[in-house]
Amino acid sequence: MFSSSKNIVIYGGSFHNSHGTNLHEHTSINTSGFERLLQAASPSAFHNSGERFDPPRCHPKTRLKVLEDISKWVDGTNDHHKSVMWVNGGAGVGKSAIAQTIAERLAEDGRLLASYFFSRTDPSRNNINNLVASIAYQGILYVPQIKEHIINAVEQNPLVFRLSLEAQFTSLITIPFRDLNRLEPISSTTSPWIIVLDGLDECQDHRAQIEVLNAIASSLRNSAGPFALLILSRHEKDLSMAFSSGPMAQLYNSVKLDDIYADDDIRFFLEDQFEELRKSHPLKTHLPSPWPTSWTH
Repeated sequence: MFSSSKNIVIYGGSFHNSHGTNLHEHTSINTSGFERLLQAASPSAFHNSGERFDPPRCHPKTRLKVLEDISKWVDGTNDHHKSVMWVNGGAGVGKSAIAQTIAERLAEDGRLLASYFFSRTDPSRNNINNLVASIAYQGILYVPQIKEHIINAVEQNPLVFRLSLEAQFTSLITIPFRDLNRLEPISSTTSPWIIVLDGLDECQDHRAQIEVLNAIASSLRNSAGPFALLILSRHEKDLSMAFSSGPMAQLYNSVKLDDIYADDDIRFFLEDQFEELRKSHPLKTHLPSPWPTSWTH
């Protein structure tokens, strides 16, 4: 280290040989755009993620009115159709079950563009750091012809995932889908592809929640891209104000789950559970049908 030196005096200190380590060794300049996209995405947030094994779903006989309203919005057959539907309600009213059910149905119908399930207890999805990358990656899965457009955007700007959320959304979602749609209509129907965002309120940074809405609003105002968004969250003050008074105000319809009576849903669920219990009970031959008998009164 000090070859041919004389009269060297050193007090304390420590020395490390770095061998010229590159500060960006984990993201090589030669890394492809698709690899960068994979690194930036969060598969644990997808509706079919293995990390969300056995997620909540709507019981077959429940939430029929809400699911019907959402389906009409997807098909564009409801009144005053807007590009965003905000389904909101308090804790425990079944928002995630609705989101999961709708995402699965859309995927089966070939209408899902992407899904993202926030979770305040999961550090990989309680923020917005990988939101756009996750949407872009799923966009490639469900609309393969968009791949070249998105990957080109990443390779033209390898630091795109460090830009603002609005800049990411514009570069990786808005422009690629707009350009592709001009070249060839990518939807087989007149209805848009759907992005499902569940639990936006579970993003820990409240400012980031608003940033998501502003980025979406900007994209929808400046693009003819064939997609719409289903957003589910609690009816919190900041989100409510952002929807009603911000740039999103003219772009959304709202469904308040707290306003929809759940008496029939509860009755259907309990009836099925009691029937399953009656069929599996060791003394089932001694139990009347229906059981309990007071249920019909």
